[in-house]
Amino acid sequence: MLVTFKFLDTFYKFLAAHRFYEKNGFASTAFNDLPENFPMLQVDKKFYRYLID
Repeated sequence: MLVTFKFLDTFYKFLAAHRFYEKNGFASTAFNDLPENFPMLQVDKKFYRYLID
């Protein structure tokens, strides 16, 4: 199986984490763009993806 993207989720109030992810190449993504079986906590409302070359 070839992995193309790495996904992560975080709490919307963790602004420093958002800046860290964005500085390191992660792009904000919509909930609907997550994989079908993506595991997440109820409090996580902000999602990121990272393209693996």
